[in-house]
Amino acid sequence: MHKFVRFILLASLVLIVTGATNLVYLVTTATGIGGVLALLIAAGAYILGVIFLKQQGNPIANRHAGIEVLLSMALLYFPVFMANYWIHFTVSPVSSFGIVQIMVVITAVLSFQLMLYLDENGVRRALQVGLVIYVLSIIYDLYANGLILALARERPGGFLVNANDGADITVALLLVSLPWERRSASGYWLILISFVGVLLTLSRSGLLLWFLVAAAFAWSALTRGRALARWLTITMGVVALGGFIAFIQAPTIIAEQLGVSSGNLERIQSIAELAQGNTSSANDSGRGTLFENWTRKISDTPVWGSGTNFTVSDLGPMYALKHLGPHNMYLARLGDSGIIGAGTFLAFIVFWLAFFLARRHSMGLILTGVFIVASVFSHNTADSRPLLALFGMLAADATRKAQFSRWSLPGLRAAPLPAPAETPG
Repeated sequence: MHKFVRFILLASLVLIVTGATNLVYLVTTATGIGGVLALLIAAGAYILGVIFLKQQGNPIANRHAGIEVLLSMALLYFPVFMANYWIHFTVSPVSSFGIVQIMVVITAVLSFQLMLYLDENGVRRALQVGLVIYVLSIIYDLYANGLILALARERPGGFLVNANDGADITVALLLVSLPWERRSASGYWLILISFVGVLLTLSRSGLLLWFLVAAAFAWSALTRGRALARWLTITMGVVALGGFIAFIQAPTIIAEQLGVSSGNLERIQSIAELAQGNTSSANDSGRGTLFENWTRKISDTPVWGSGTNFTVSDLGPMYALKHLGPHNMYLARLGDSGIIGAGTFLAFIVFWLAFFLARRHSMGLILTGVFIVASVFSHNTADSRPLLALFGMLAADATRKAQFSRWSLPGLRAAPLPAPAETPG
């Protein structure tokens, strides 16, 4: 019975962190139903864990860490809730904020709780399965012209629909799936699988994040891995370098040979130019123009902002005759809730850096780094249920390892605990 319950908990975490609960939109278009389903799955799994399993680690330390996770979510959302009631609030016709974010908070906290009932190896294997499932959802999305929404979109996003969000969660799943402590050669299969997913999304920020995570693992394997891992790292590095050089020399030719649609050839060319250091190509979709327009618009109300969801409403600057958000979480917070909201968003980031640094948890630090970089290119990171659930999961992993004095920083182990003093007499 215990094995079956653990399987249910692992399956629940996979459904949450992959966003697979969004498949419910295939049968209903009710707003927020994907988040409701994720919350119900997490709550049901937690109840099973409480009934049939025993929580690992020190209950008091676990409780304190759980409260810290909840407080971090308060930092993330409270100012934005308050912006609904500030005097300077400008009513947005699409403004809807509240219950969705509350469900995200509860799901993240429950993800933390579920991790406390599971062993690290089981979770790692489950997340590896989750990574494969998500990449398959991107592939299906590409060839079916829409997995969740039947739209003729040339850039697939998988379960999360948005291509950039899909690339970000693919990289995050890669990060938590890699064998950082063993630094084994098997990690390169995961790197290759994730590369396929990120490449199909044609997300420039996703490719950058994938490269950073893959390079970090390669460096760890090269410097502290076994002989097989070191030789495979060198071989993969040479192959990757050759492919990179070939791509930047003839991007459109390679893209055409691989069957890339004509509508995406311009984006392929943009990626190649960025790889060569030409940052001006990043404005081919108006990113630079959007940044300038939003910077000017935000300067009108820098302290209070213009109101919750202002940056995703149709009140903001226009580009190419249509409204687009700032594609930058920091600008989005400044636009919605001003310096106060942006300050607490930065405080959320600082909190997690301090949390994982205090526990010497390198994977958590890298996840925070992924969140920081992704927020530069997306205004969706603060509401990404899978991404925030991963913070909850790694918080539990860091708490447990700290209790047993096993640091997750590659190659580093804490000093053994001192032996108890002998009783006199």
